[in-house]
Amino acid sequence: MTDPKATGIVDDDVDLSKIPGGGGGGAKWVAIGVLVLVLGGIGAGIAYFVTTLPATDPARVVVALRGSVDPEFDANIRQDFHARLHNFGFDAIEDEVPVEGADLEAAYAEVRRRGLEREAGTTLLLDLSVVAERPGVVTDQQLFRAALSVHVVPTEGGDVGTETAEFTYENTTARNVATGLRDTWFATLAPAAIDLLYQSPALERVLDPETSLEASRMTYVLTLRDKADLVNARTARVEAFEQYRRAGLEEATRTGSEEDIHCFGDPSRPWSVIGIDGDGSHVIVQESYRNPVFRLESMRDEWTEPPESLRVIEIANPESPRTLLSVGHFYTLAETSPDGAWASAALFARGVPALVSVKIEDGSFGTRWLLEAGERVPFHQPSPDGQAILARLQRSGWYIWDRENALPVPAVRDSRFIRLPSGEGRIVGQIGSDLALLEPNGRHDEPWPRLPHPLHEVLGVVDGSIAVSLRLNRTECEIVRVDLATHTAGPPSGAMPCLSYGSVLPDGRVVGAANHSASGDPPGDMEVVLFDPQTAGLTVLTRGTTRDELVYASSSGNRVVWSRRLEAPPEEFDNRLFRRAVCWADLPPP
Repeated sequence: MTDPKATGIVDDDVDLSKIPGGGGGGAKWVAIGVLVLVLGGIGAGIAYFVTTLPATDPARVVVALRGSVDPEFDANIRQDFHARLHNFGFDAIEDEVPVEGADLEAAYAEVRRRGLEREAGTTLLLDLSVVAERPGVVTDQQLFRAALSVHVVPTEGGDVGTETAEFTYENTTARNVATGLRDTWFATLAPAAIDLLYQSPALERVLDPETSLEASRMTYVLTLRDKADLVNARTARVEAFEQYRRAGLEEATRTGSEEDIHCFGDPSRPWSVIGIDGDGSHVIVQESYRNPVFRLESMRDEWTEPPESLRVIEIANPESPRTLLSVGHFYTLAETSPDGAWASAALFARGVPALVSVKIEDGSFGTRWLLEAGERVPFHQPSPDGQAILARLQRSGWYIWDRENALPVPAVRDSRFIRLPSGEGRIVGQIGSDLALLEPNGRHDEPWPRLPHPLHEVLGVVDGSIAVSLRLNRTECEIVRVDLATHTAGPPSGAMPCLSYGSVLPDGRVVGAANHSASGDPPGDMEVVLFDPQTAGLTVLTRGTTRDELVYASSSGNRVVWSRRLEAPPEEFDNRLFRRAVCWADLPPP
């Protein structure tokens, strides 16, 4: 019998003499060929195994920083994130050399190079920016825009994951702003950074329990696998909040489905309407919101409170609002002048209450005043030219502030700044039982008529007269015009529901919010209504179970805008703020 070692493993039916080369030589070549194929297959398998193993340590993360406040703060913020990653289970390495350059893609390339040098699977690039944007409300302060982004950059290529927390605050130095934000940045972005790291290609590959690595590389991976449930639970909470936010957007759209009613905005980041410009193309809003903080080790709800802002929104393009004024906290809603050209705001500056007027067009200040530490301003309104503010102090009565003076004025109930046909500004209100007009310097020596009923609202100027709403009883009012030249009151209109945020249009009709419902509409909520004093006809513009409030009409009379308050949020997402969307409609002809 032929020795198998000499002939190789062949099929018994094969005639070896037929193989080129003849006889046993053919078997030899077959054996060699088979051996080459076998060894080749093993070699290819080894090569494939080697090339699919990560060339870098998937659990190793380099922490680098781009941007600067000062060397001490830079080191602190970098060390915060390094320590957090290390304590969570990552093999974290702190890179103390700043990443230079303004181009972000170039920064990604640079940290990939640094990560590869250290055989790290990813780099956590902290991108820090604290920039002064304009003078502050207080003369020795500036408004700083402070942002920190975390970029998770895979060393061996792939998509970069990014999370950003941006704030605007007034202070004297960038260091003070950054120091005040350090804990908030860390609490917000450190869990988000870990979430992004778990989604990085390098780590995802080895978090699979079926993946094995050499012992030295498994040390950190096993710890990270054990903590994956924490990350997954946090991710589920983040996704639940995003779903809640999307549902709010859908609800705002759905409640704006009446004919010719349009709504926009994010109810979880509410915009409260404070005015509209003269031609009805832009709406001015006050933005106050809280962001959820999703920690890894705790399921307890926590919220950050970003600065509050006045923003200008082009109705045709609501996705790109313009920030007008950003401060730590407004303690009342801002107000606007009759034509929407100026806004006044009561806020906290350097820990004390302040009062400012701001030009809507460019954000420049008209007047700025700091109040006493314990004082508050529950009511304020800018003059038509923005150079003065009428305000009622809680403890000290009524004042008019301009650039140089704080003038005390008599107590003026239900007052409002108006613009006379001459362009001058006047304050209209009730002193005692009389209607009163005050000049910006506080003078009010002109005789005006005694009101037959208490003043409810000053509605504005139309056809040389002041339109006012007088309260007949708890729910009903009437409209009266007082002639500016003769100081006489005209005949009253028929009874109508009392309005809030009422305005007179150039054609004499009045629009505002009233607790009144159209036929078939569930009662008990505020709706936007249009009242014609000439015919006593009332048109209900909105319907539904949501509350329509904060109503403003353009001075041209073509459009009305308001805030629509939605249902309260579920308990787990209750940030203690109203959920509001912005709605608008073109007003119908008389």
